[in-house]
Amino acid sequence: MSDAPWFRDERRQRLCVADAATRTVSSYDWVVAEGASASSAVLVGDGFAELLRAAAPGAKSVVLGAKGLDVALLGGRAPDLAAWWDPYGRGFVSSTAFVDALPAWLAAWNARWFEPVRDWSWTSTLPAAPAELAAAADERAGGAAGRRAAAPAVPAPELPATLAPVHQAHLAARAFASPLVDRLCVDAALAALDGAALGDDDVPDLLALALGGSDLVVRATGPYSVETTDAVLRLDRELGRLFDALDARLGRDGWLGVVASERGVLELP
Repeated sequence: MSDAPWFRDERRQRLCVADAATRTVSSYDWVVAEGASASSAVLVGDGFAELLRAAAPGAKSVVLGAKGLDVALLGGRAPDLAAWWDPYGRGFVSSTAFVDALPAWLAAWNARWFEPVRDWSWTSTLPAAPAELAAAADERAGGAAGRRAAAPAVPAPELPATLAPVHQAHLAARAFASPLVDRLCVDAALAALDGAALGDDDVPDLLALALGGSDLVVRATGPYSVETTDAVLRLDRELGRLFDALDARLGRDGWLGVVASERGVLELP
């Protein structure tokens, strides 16, 4: 059964952010058949972006993440930019609920997102004895199909030098179901610091990230798998990379960070 909520007036289930009145905003010119994009129309109150803007006029807000569901809700009703990873290979996209066009800095980032991705392979960064970190070899029933005890071991794909849309879509879907999507979110966030001029004046700005890579991995492999443990450790390093960049740009006392988790996950049956 779907975990999407039931909308009584529509007499159907759908994702709460799916909005048929919106369309995806992309920096690529190819067309993807989509019935709806995401919006925050279901929110009944102001989000942090709106509250910050009311308290500090001129405050800028950029929200990025792996999934439109998370980004649309995290950003509130009217952030300056809400963008999420596109599984069809167009980099980060938004919707007409938030912007008419992507900013130039994000379009420039989207034009080359696949360059470091095409040669990426996922191998474990855990120590020789994963049990020390409460991880177990993913050999249990219910685990992701095709996994081996030495997982993760996902080699880079063989692709032509010039990528067609289908190749970019393949890379994007591969990144989405791995810790790589969090690295891409942090890469885009670092581009936003300069591109959106975050922190360039005395008015506080908002940079919010919905990092969903470990969430997607844990659903397939369970909470104690090598894949999940490796994904969480990689996420920790990505946060460190972001925090180091903020220190260098704003000074250690020039920014405030808040980290929250969404939920836990039960063991695989």
